[in-house]
Amino acid sequence: MCYAREGVASESMRTQANSDFGARARDWLCSTRDDGSAPDSRPVDYDIRFSNICNFKCRTCNHSLSSSWHADQVAAYGRLAGPKAIIRVFDEPKAFWRAFAGFVDSIEKVYFAGGEPLLQDEHYEVLEALHAHRKFDVLIHYNTNFSVLRHRGQDVTMLWRDFRRLHVAASLDGSGRRGELIRHGQSWADVLANRETLRSACPNVKFWVACAVSALNVWHVPDFHRELIELGFIDPADFEINIVYEPAHMSAQVLPATMKGEVCARIVEHVRWLEARGHADVARSFETISRYLLERDASENLPRLREFCQELDRRRGESTLEALPELSPIMASAPAS
Repeated sequence: MCYAREGVASESMRTQANSDFGARARDWLCSTRDDGSAPDSRPVDYDIRFSNICNFKCRTCNHSLSSSWHADQVAAYGRLAGPKAIIRVFDEPKAFWRAFAGFVDSIEKVYFAGGEPLLQDEHYEVLEALHAHRKFDVLIHYNTNFSVLRHRGQDVTMLWRDFRRLHVAASLDGSGRRGELIRHGQSWADVLANRETLRSACPNVKFWVACAVSALNVWHVPDFHRELIELGFIDPADFEINIVYEPAHMSAQVLPATMKGEVCARIVEHVRWLEARGHADVARSFETISRYLLERDASENLPRLREFCQELDRRRGESTLEALPELSPIMASAPAS
């Protein structure tokens, strides 16, 4: 996946990790003994995903990453979804703490994802442990659906305000009805309110939007970016484009050629809008979408996308075409090529 991302963009998790820790990792590798022990090495970068507990069932997601998806996935695929809605990495919470507690002092970076990390009890316990050790210089990075800032009476902003390097990436794929259909469970009004709360309570937090670009929203992503800028929700550069590769029917490459042409034209227009305002670097990130779209023809997966949306519309009482009217050409039984 990292190499696929690097094919259309300049950076991936692999290249970022190499940049952050590559030199040190080489030193640790060189100090490794013949028996495999490396006395100078220690875990400094944690990617923590305690469970799939999540209050959303996004259309680009599945049960392995969201407990809320379980019922729909059982109905659609039966036993393939697994017997339980909640999947935990540690069946016994103390097992995590036995592995983690001895390394708190060496931690330099923590990445929280899920599921939805802000709904997971263990996440708050880690923050409290970092507080207890006064590790306020640790880089903490979140990927969150940004639906909640309180959990079981705890206000996460009260814990965040002491950390000097805290990054929040809000997973948002569209505004209003568009976003609420793609990320089922989202309330756009709550998203806007949470942004104001975060801005007021934790002005030190670095905030940006992480947008999963798929067949469902690629047509509208330029408009979404511009809307967020004009709302003052983000600065132009605070918009991360994450191209959806899997499942295959969600890839924007499934679009027919005529629609790809429309999307590319809309991106060109948005690039010019950004460049005219002095944001050429941001504009280049949007050009990666066009490159990915034109990389290959995956329209053989279009029938599966159509069936998938129709099934979820029926099961969830939603309407893809009402929320995403721009998709009407590909939701017909025989879309134009």
